Amino acid sequence: MLKKYLLTFLAFGTAFGAYAGSVFTDGETCGGCRMIVKNYPGPKGVAEFADGTRKTYCSTRCFACNMARIKTDPIASAAVKRLWVQETSAINWKLPHAGKDNLIDARGAWYVYGSSKKATMGRSLAPFADKAKAQAFAREFGGTVHAFDELTTEFLGCKKR
Repeated sequence: MLKKYLLTFLAFGTAFGAYAGSVFTDGETCGGCRMIVKNYPGPKGVAEFADGTRKTYCSTRCFACNMARIKTDPIASAAVKRLWVQETSAINWKLPHAGKDNLIDARGAWYVYGSSKKATMGRSLAPFADKAKAQAFAREFGGTVHAFDELTTEFLGCKKR
């Protein structure tokens, strides 16, 4: 009986945006640029694919650049199962992998682009589950607030491949 309730809880937890377990491991390289994910400050991103594989990213900007490229390819886009980013207000910016991952649905997040916070791979991109928190962060650290669909390669200044 306990097993049945546990499985139900896990199923609903995943369906409603919770992510169980840590995805950031020592020595893991970024799915975009191959840098070591845990070596850099700022929030990270994770892509889960239909075949069960996942890629972690050294920064939400590197993540967003790669996801913006995938969005333009219908086959690659169809292979994406879930996209996650770290909730900025729930992590230590300098050590975002310390403690819980605090992952939220990337597609529903609000992003502050170009704050004064140090990040890797160019200007910082800070994700928030709540738009009001994103706006407060932008007032304190600078930058502009954007929805996921606004994050294009042109807007972010992503390197051409």
